[in-house]
Amino acid sequence: MEPSADDPVLHHFQRYLGDVSDSDKALACKAAFARGLAELRAEQDFSRLDQDVTVELVEANIDRTSHTLVTRGMSRRPMNVPPEVQRGVPENFRYAELTIALPFAWPLDEESLLESEHSWPFALLARLAQFPFAKGTWLAEGHSVPNGEPPERYHASTDQCCALIAQPTDVEEGFKQLRISAGRRS
Repeated sequence: MEPSADDPVLHHFQRYLGDVSDSDKALACKAAFARGLAELRAEQDFSRLDQDVTVELVEANIDRTSHTLVTRGMSRRPMNVPPEVQRGVPENFRYAELTIALPFAWPLDEESLLESEHSWPFALLARLAQFPFAKGTWLAEGHSVPNGEPPERYHASTDQCCALIAQPTDVEEGFKQLRISAGRRS
């Protein structure tokens, strides 16, 4: 997919992560993410989602040994960050996108992503992308979001039951912040 000059977020992804895929795998990933959003709408706290958020896939390659999923659209809307955290700079921490890395061997075909064993990371990413807006809060490095109270595993195939928001460690420093316009960072 060619980066668009009028889409600085997509251009930023491609500059630092590599080409955003438009393959059948990418379409299957978008469908799995959309199913995750649809499941959220059934829940009371998430019933009024108006956020146009999708997911992009950067496939593993010679430089990147894992597949990277990155939200696209979350940063169009500011999160509710407490003023004391903003340190006098109103745009600090208000706009964000999220990434998740999947192992090279993770199945990304349409049939596999219909199974919850393989689609739970997409449902998780969809939930995390909507969480700050549904709850009137924010997400930043060091925050954790449990899967329920008490936390339950995302799927029987994993012991993971909580998401930790952290800076990606396998990217150049420039990836971690993008100034889109005066007063807005993502």
